[in-house]
Amino acid sequence: MLDTLTLFAGSVGGSLIVAVGCAVVGVFLVLRRIVFVGAALAQLSSAGIALAILLQSYGLSVMFFTDPLILSFLITLAGTSYFGVLAASDELPPDAGLGVVFVVAGALAVLFLARSAQADIYDLFFGGDVLLIPDEQLLILAAVILPVVLLYYLFSKEFLFISYDDQMAATLGYSVKGWNVALFATFAIVITFSIRTVGVLLAFAYLVLPPLIGIFAGSRLDRVFIGAITSAVVGTLAGFVLSVYWDLPTGPVVIATMGAILAIVWGSTRLTRRS
Repeated sequence: MLDTLTLFAGSVGGSLIVAVGCAVVGVFLVLRRIVFVGAALAQLSSAGIALAILLQSYGLSVMFFTDPLILSFLITLAGTSYFGVLAASDELPPDAGLGVVFVVAGALAVLFLARSAQADIYDLFFGGDVLLIPDEQLLILAAVILPVVLLYYLFSKEFLFISYDDQMAATLGYSVKGWNVALFATFAIVITFSIRTVGVLLAFAYLVLPPLIGIFAGSRLDRVFIGAITSAVVGTLAGFVLSVYWDLPTGPVVIATMGAILAIVWGSTRLTRRS
């Protein structure tokens, strides 16, 4: 086991950073019942990458802003600002807003690539290889995602307040729209860099499975976060070892491992309640 983790030390470290960041973000997504915001943000991220490819194919470059990762992040950040304002508004149901962004961003991504001279469907749905995380990417992840986790720790009261009772928060003088925009901005940061690193499927799994495990395992909110982070870490480490042992793709094995943990925790919770 240790030999496997040492052999892929950089990839394991990067995956663990992504796992922790997504697990923390995912708790808020699940509790607010907007988990599919991750899918919408993934489409926005793809649209940003496709636009960057289109601009580069025509020789257009604006400093570092046309880099696929940077442009993807900026567009995703703009989308999360929209979600943040929408969450504090009664003009449009949040799920409808997610649907609009999902379909429009997906269509634009395809259209941008259709007009690109170097269009490649893989560039649109860029994978991110969990086994090929370079050292410089590991440093970037640590510098970007870990501060977001710290931000959640420092302002957990505010984020939870506007998530659970936004009307009371507004009555007490909190800027609900401002805090929502800040919260959704953290979603953009974590999801964009996570998708770039480990791919859409594994990043989305990190956003959903560990938070659900934490919710089933803990009755208090602090235990929910601890359960989510712990299951994400354990699932990642076990998934790497099992994927090498069985010679299977690492990402799907990590997802299956977390799914098995979820099934065990859910089953144990059901048995405990019955007894």
